[in-house]
Parts: sequence; C-alpha cells; structure tokens
Amino acid sequence: KDKYIKFVTIISLIFMLAGCAVNNSSQTRSPYQDTAGRTRVLDISKIYEQGWFHLPVKGLNEFRITIKDDELAIMAEGSPSGNASGLIRFLDEPGIDCSDISWRWQNTRIQSSANLIEKSTDDVAAAIYVLFGDPGMMSLPNPVPTLRYVWTTHAHKVGDIIPNPYLPNYVRNVVIKTGISASEGWVDERRDMHKDFVSAFGHSPKEGVHAVAIFVDNDQTDEPVTSFFGNISMLCK
Repeated sequence: KDKYIKFVTIISLIFMLAGCAVNNSSQTRSPYQDTAGRTRVLDISKIYEQGWFHLPVKGLNEFRITIKDDELAIMAEGSPSGNASGLIRFLDEPGIDCSDISWRWQNTRIQSSANLIEKSTDDVAAAIYVLFGDPGMMSLPNPVPTLRYVWTTHAHKVGDIIPNPYLPNYVRNVVIKTGISASEGWVDERRDMHKDFVSAFGHSPKEGVHAVAIFVDNDQTDEPVTSFFGNISMLCK
C-alpha cells in the first residue's frame, strides 16, 4: 500500500476540521487563559467543552478519560489491528503568538521496532503536534510547518530533529523522550517552541499557532502502545 496516504490523510482531515471549527473573532481573551497569559490548550476536565475532535488517519485508536497515578488523564491506546489517530483542537484565537509549551505524559507500552527515519516503521508511542499557520480546508489545502514532539524508541536520541519521511518539508519530529516510563511515572516537559522551530526549519515561524493535536499510532509496526496525556498549556501573548 502507499504509505504516503497516511500523512496526506492527516493534513486533509486537519483542513476539513479547520473548516468545521467554531471561532469567535470578537473574543479578546480565551476562557481558558489565566492572568499570566498561559493558555491551557488541553484541560482534561474540560475536554468536552473545548472543541477537541477525533482525527482518524487509519482507523480509530482509543482515547478515553481515566485516572493514572491519582491524576486525571487521557489514555491513548493503539488498536490491536494497528491504527493511527489523535485528538485535535483549533485555538480560540488562531494565529496567536505562543512561545513556550508544557505538558505531562507517561508511557507504559512502546513499539520496539519503531524508527522515525523509515516510512515502514514510522510509529510513535506519543506525539504532540503544533501547527504554525492556517491549514485551510479540504477544498483549499494549505500544508503548514508543523513541530511534532515525539516519544519514541531508543533508536533515536533525545534532542534529535528528524524530518518526517512522508512530509519532510512540513513536519519535523523533535525527539523528547525515549523508552518506557512506567517506573518513573509522569514526566513533565517544557519546550521553547520558537527555538525548536528555528532549529527544525532554519528560520523563525512566519505565522502563529493555529492548532494542537495529541496522537499515537501503531499502523506500521502493529505493535501495542499505551500512553497517557495530562494537561497541555502554552504561554501566549
């Protein structure tokens, strides 16, 4: 089969969902923004209020609210048959200038044969997508530069920046974590998105953040994967 279809489908569905997203241009402040300007993009307790959409790329993986180590979380579990899907949210103020992103995550099962360099093994234990620019709609697609913060195997080193084998001009993997974290529990991350963008693409972003997604897939390796996501926040102007 043509593996290129996988990421074409991702972008196409992002276009479609962008057209369905509801934005209020008269709103000057996100209802999930605190006094320090930190926008909580994913608040687990408010996920049904915040306009997150299930993004099926190949089949549907399972995303459900659960309790993990006494904390509210989203559990993402790869289908035994091998699927790829995620949850995507378009920001209330699209194109906003956001600098830092922070989140919590955990992994208890990982695809041992995954490798982000090869199309045939391009599965991630967990990923957070940040889209810089308006991806458009299905009728008028507009691929945009995207950072994909990934949790993967020891085939890669933390800090590696790897062009996605399907969309190398638009999607860059930034390796954040490798291996299984079951023994250490929740892992806290914070990244300077502007710095990461410059490192990945060689220049500053020309547009602000329009959307964020969480994602797991095992459609290439067919190996089981289970990850957990906590709240995601961004520091925005």
